[in-house]
Amino acid sequence: MIRLTRTLPLLKQTVSIRKDYNLLGKEIKVMSESRKAGDKELKEKQDQFQAAEEAFNESFAKLRAEHKIVVGNAADAIDLCDLVRLNYWKVPTTILCSALSLAKDSLKASSTT
Repeated sequence: MIRLTRTLPLLKQTVSIRKDYNLLGKEIKVMSESRKAGDKELKEKQDQFQAAEEAFNESFAKLRAEHKIVVGNAADAIDLCDLVRLNYWKVPTTILCSALSLAKDSLKASSTT
């Protein structure tokens, strides 16, 4: 099992890659609809889009392969709030009984801000 504090940077990197991927997809759609870009420019953007998609899939597969994420202390509980905001619950997460109250308090505090 991997501590959440060690896994969270990889999760944030994965989400950042996904955002880049989505932005490139929108840009390609606009470029192809408006025909402002030449075929060469459009091909370059499509290649970037493909590379971003592959990077996202690789990053997320690596993240899932790291087994379960463990929330076991106050720092992990705070990071759990970031995990909730990133909406990546496909990553297995375990909250230890000793950290349950910390996790609840952190989630409650983050929902009021």
